[in-house]
Amino acid sequence: GLFYYSSYYFYRYLKITYFDTSHVSNESRRRYMEKQMLFYNDLGYDLSMKYIGNLCKYYDPVALRLPFQPLDDKYRL
Repeated sequence: GLFYYSSYYFYRYLKITYFDTSHVSNESRRRYMEKQMLFYNDLGYDLSMKYIGNLCKYYDPVALRLPFQPLDDKYRL
């Protein structure tokens, strides 16, 4: 029994050390997912900036003043 278990552990050691390639594919998948996540985060940021830019295009500070009052300086661009 001792010889069997020691030979099994030696076999597992050789297999994991020299012939195991599953970690390579897992790391590749992790790198791809990280690149995809960064791309979509940047895309979301760009889309939100375009949305805010489009809102600024329609910004009318005169509409924010009270009736018959001068425009407050904090509303000026």
